[in-house]
Amino acid sequence: MYLLFILKAFAFISFIFISFRLLSLEFLCTIAERPRPTTISNFKLVLYTKTWQNRLIMRIDYKARLDEANSLPDIFEVVKSLVFCSTGKSRGGLMLGIANLGNHPQGFFGGFFTTGSNVIVLNKIPLQRIKETRPELYKPYVFHVMLHEYIHSLGYLDEEDVRTRVHQITRDALGEDHLATQIAADTGSFIKHLAYPDISWKPEDTGLELVKGFDRSSVSYIA
Repeated sequence: MYLLFILKAFAFISFIFISFRLLSLEFLCTIAERPRPTTISNFKLVLYTKTWQNRLIMRIDYKARLDEANSLPDIFEVVKSLVFCSTGKSRGGLMLGIANLGNHPQGFFGGFFTTGSNVIVLNKIPLQRIKETRPELYKPYVFHVMLHEYIHSLGYLDEEDVRTRVHQITRDALGEDHLATQIAADTGSFIKHLAYPDISWKPEDTGLELVKGFDRSSVSYIA
């Protein structure tokens, strides 16, 4: 009897502890406009399940947040919040650079992140092309590239693995029919809106420009 009582008490305490950790993560993802990267960077909660992850994502209307984003820093805050709620991981102190990385009619170079640095670089050419051909792609495209490079910045280096993660995270948050999900699933079908036809160039000077106010959730928290 005494042993049975101890086992029941232990099970009850474990249930309370797990529930508290799950609700704590939900609280952070639901009421906070931004994650707290300097205090919970690379935070991992092994105990919550995929069902709980989906529930947390569904509690935040990421479609609306992306629609309401008015700038590149705004879009990045959506990306950062989504990745934190999806993976429990975050990092701060990132910068965004816009540069002329060239054009190729059969493909495009969206951006890159160099391991060991803190700068995400976006190619300005696809951004210009989108505004000329299909402006409604601008936010979904920027969201896609930033999400891809941000996941790289968290230590995921395998390109195929990152593509798979990007597609899954985007689909879970925005739905199968969203333009960002379609871009993640088949970027090639959007090439005509991302690259200029019949011309190829690689600039000698990329003209890197840093975007002000980027990763403001980290800066404001540190300040």
